[in-house]
Amino acid sequence: LEIVTASFVLFWFGIGFLLVAGVSYMYNFEEGMVQLAWAFSIGAILMYLLRAKFVQYVMASKEKHVDALEGEGEGVIENGKVFFRGTYWDADVSEFNEGDRVTVVKIDHGRVILKMET
Repeated sequence: LEIVTASFVLFWFGIGFLLVAGVSYMYNFEEGMVQLAWAFSIGAILMYLLRAKFVQYVMASKEKHVDALEGEGEGVIENGKVFFRGTYWDADVSEFNEGDRVTVVKIDHGRVILKMET
């Protein structure tokens, strides 16, 4: 549940507890409160130093999304938009009439760029 919320607070304290548990094999702590204090201190320091980079790494998209598409094709003006490759795209269609066939040069940021016929 914590990973879904992207807070990762318990994750860092858990690492602190694991590190203290590892040290406990070599060094005998006098009291359990000292172990808790060390675990929380290590967890807090790790969280302060590494949390932002860790969240950025975990939440980063593994796919590369292309915001522009090259390639020419033919579209049709319908309802004030260009119907191209199965989708209606925004474009400057003021010079065209409904039903006109247009040449799409590329798609850039959700808009199609049309070739002007001369």
